[in-house]
Amino acid sequence: MDFKEEIVAIFAPIMTIEKDLIEIPPNPDLGDYAVPCFKLAKQMRKAPAQIAQDIAQQLADQITPGGPFVRVEAVGPYVNFGINQAILIESVLARVFEAKEAYGTSSEGVGKNIVVDYSSPNIAKPFGIAHIRSTVIGNAICKLYAALGYTIIGINHLGDWGTQFGKLMVAYQKWGDENRLLAEGIDYLVEIYIEFGNRAKEDPSLDDEARAWFKRLEDQDPEAVALWQRFRDLSLEEFNKYYEELEIQFDHIQGEAFYNDRLQSTIEYIKERVPTEISEGALIVRLDDVGIETPVILQKSDEASTYHTRDIAAAMYRLQNYSPERILYVVGAPQTLHFRQLFAVLEKLGEDPSKFVHVPFGNMTYGGEMMSTRKGNFVLLRDVIQRSVELAEQIITEKNPDLANKEEVAKQIGIGAVIFGDLANDRTRDVDFTWEKVLNFEGDTAPYLQYTHARICSIERKAEIEVRPDVQFDLLVDPHEFELVKLLDQFPSIVVESAQAYKPNIVANYLIALAQSFNQFYNHCPIIKETEALRDARLLLAEDVRIVLVKGLGLLGIHAPQEM
Repeated sequence: MDFKEEIVAIFAPIMTIEKDLIEIPPNPDLGDYAVPCFKLAKQMRKAPAQIAQDIAQQLADQITPGGPFVRVEAVGPYVNFGINQAILIESVLARVFEAKEAYGTSSEGVGKNIVVDYSSPNIAKPFGIAHIRSTVIGNAICKLYAALGYTIIGINHLGDWGTQFGKLMVAYQKWGDENRLLAEGIDYLVEIYIEFGNRAKEDPSLDDEARAWFKRLEDQDPEAVALWQRFRDLSLEEFNKYYEELEIQFDHIQGEAFYNDRLQSTIEYIKERVPTEISEGALIVRLDDVGIETPVILQKSDEASTYHTRDIAAAMYRLQNYSPERILYVVGAPQTLHFRQLFAVLEKLGEDPSKFVHVPFGNMTYGGEMMSTRKGNFVLLRDVIQRSVELAEQIITEKNPDLANKEEVAKQIGIGAVIFGDLANDRTRDVDFTWEKVLNFEGDTAPYLQYTHARICSIERKAEIEVRPDVQFDLLVDPHEFELVKLLDQFPSIVVESAQAYKPNIVANYLIALAQSFNQFYNHCPIIKETEALRDARLLLAEDVRIVLVKGLGLLGIHAPQEM
């Protein structure tokens, strides 16, 4: 039973309300659902508290014995509902058990495509811990929308074009070591890139040489193209190791270079439809009329392309080839102006602005400073994963040395801790990386959730009976059981809320609350030692929690091992 729909139906004779208006009170003593009356004050010309009193009185007659609600009352500016616990418990536990891994999914997005542009590291640079933000946030958003029935087109828009490649070419030509490149791959490219930055401070002419090399690349000079291709291949080989460990797959890897043969036609298309002008030798589109003072540069004075030109070409390509409902750009908050400009130009071209969404996330700093490859101030993702997995294996060795698949479980725990450590944060907040936080498996962490799941699996093994749905639901009368069921009931709406806000932390925080509630329940309510009827009912409740933990962790890209 959908209790929010029941509330909407109860309100129908006196007014129309949306399900999204209905809230869950922070304190269960206030009720199980609440309808705030603040938005009605202006319309009804009354104080919200008075409106709540009037509505509660009108709805009182609709509360009947055996119905979905046992009470309706005004509490300040809210109309609060107390639900029939017996109906809730039976409907929720039966629904979760029947749906299993499909619980929390829907078909609202069937027939609709969503393009998600995420991860997008720059080639010839290390995959640092800061890159995990776009990667795991984007992956979770893909999984959330897939759960709602949408067809997802995940794109890794590699940063494989730009002046930085001219810098790398200059560095490699001037002081590169072929043997070290063969032996060390991308690590060596990073080293000479950092060295270029240091030398350019003393010799600015190196920057001029870099720009000249990039122009050669844009002009398809064979030597420049060969170097670029080699650096790109080395980078992809390295990146794919991380994607494999994180179990992330893209539908397309289409870097900036993919759109090179479309740039000139894109510029001509824009010039035909949008006023352009030459400013200091560059071709620009002014955006003052939409409140953006900084113009978009379509082509530099040396006729080199820009990020904006390539992004416009990419957007047009995606619209034509994928017919998306939306294109999501999971890119850091510092690029907010870039996307405001991009979307403004697309709107001037006649595209629906609602199709384009920038999903920004905060910076990841290290020691309070921005991470920078050029400055050498970064932490490699491979080092973080390695240390996290090693710690997990060490803990397993100490606590469960006979675990059969110890290495596999350690990997699931270690990588899960790294992923959850990022996703548990509101994506809009800055995060300062510390080894202490990453290697802390206590408290609100993925290992805590995974342990809770493993604990439920252990309980079910010890019970030595098959969990079944035909139990005596009326035996589940303990308040801990009721609070746990209410949380299970919320999961589908949590998935929707998390997807709509593009915030995986909503699911992450919900899972922590669910695990905490289960552990409180388990500490107060024995399962195996109870009477057969109550044991079976509580086993069903535990199994439903397990189902939701697996589903929720899966939406975040994290495994739920059965033993730890």
